[in-house]
Amino acid sequence: MQPADHEPPSPSLAWRIFITPGILILKFQYFFPKAGNVFGSGRRVDHPGMHILYAAGFWLFATIILAEFVFGGTPRHAAPPAASSRPITTPTR
Repeated sequence: MQPADHEPPSPSLAWRIFITPGILILKFQYFFPKAGNVFGSGRRVDHPGMHILYAAGFWLFATIILAEFVFGGTPRHAAPPAASSRPITTPTR
């Protein structure tokens, strides 16, 4: 049996950083629910599994956006495609 003054270890900083977006999203949904979603948001707000699910979704979305920004798409300052080396001919009558 554990002594009464024994406290459980606190979560690591990495875990707190990971889980915080999920907690904040659920708190926001709880304080500002959509019409008809009051009871659902109340059940989800303090559920640790939902915190993990929403945090994982947030970090996946953030990773995709960051990867698209860093690696994807055509740069806006890209040079236009090179002109064809074939001469332009005009039709004759």
